[in-house]
Amino acid sequence: MVKTLVRDASELSDLLERIYGERIEINPLEEYIGNIDATLDTIKFKITFRTDHYLIISTKKSSKEIIDKLFSLLIKVMGGEKPICRYDLPQLESDIIEDEEVLEWDIATPEERLKEIVNGIAFPGCEKIYNLKLYNGREISYYLETEEEKKERIENTKIYGIYPGSIEDTEAIKDLTEVQLFMYIRALESRIWTGVNDMMSGIKPEFNLIEEQFALEYLKYQTTKFGVELSNPSEGCHIAETPSYKSWFKFYRNHFENVLTIKEWDEFQKAFKNGEDILKYLPTGSWKELYEKSFQKTMVKKD
Repeated sequence: MVKTLVRDASELSDLLERIYGERIEINPLEEYIGNIDATLDTIKFKITFRTDHYLIISTKKSSKEIIDKLFSLLIKVMGGEKPICRYDLPQLESDIIEDEEVLEWDIATPEERLKEIVNGIAFPGCEKIYNLKLYNGREISYYLETEEEKKERIENTKIYGIYPGSIEDTEAIKDLTEVQLFMYIRALESRIWTGVNDMMSGIKPEFNLIEEQFALEYLKYQTTKFGVELSNPSEGCHIAETPSYKSWFKFYRNHFENVLTIKEWDEFQKAFKNGEDILKYLPTGSWKELYEKSFQKTMVKKD
């Protein structure tokens, strides 16, 4: 089995800094989640890395020369293996869409990854890629699904927002109040974040968080019954955090984290856990007011 030259994003950062010295600036915080967010000779790029598995480097298409500059080094990092593909991925920044140039390595499951990319099911937000090029003599037509394969895949697909993942009692979830749902989402987000950090730092061995992520997005979609606007769940797509959802989440998070005192927060948690009356600890008003103000501000800015 092919092995990577470095063990983690931190070692890869050290390697880049040894080679490029003061020419490169790297955000150290990103390393803890397996990413490298850096600038080399004023050109920004990002690398997502997983030991003995994959590496993905991306940059704005207008700065794609940085990928060519790092190409030979990254081949060495990935055990001498060439990348599996290169493509353009549209990215929306403010009101401007600028394509990213993306180069992918996968030394563990390259065939499976290419099949996902070619058939449009590889990306969380269902983004559409352009100018796909496969390496090592591969042909795109080889990875295209037949209609029968596509039908079978869709029938057996676990869809974000519909499949409950690690949640066993879905009926109980449907009966949650708005505050209970927020608390559940907040706790699950924290558990996933802690799990990822523990794996990256070596505190715990690698374990599967996919079922937890399905559960989180199932919970997020439940907010629609309280008026939150989300796109309908569809195959291969994550539940995107829309402005409506962000306003809902921010409304409750701000209240519990910034409005309640530490004493009130402790009292709330105790009452919440014991099924006691929590009315006096809840926010007043509605999250929809926050959403409307945010929407109006955006409209004014665009004008």
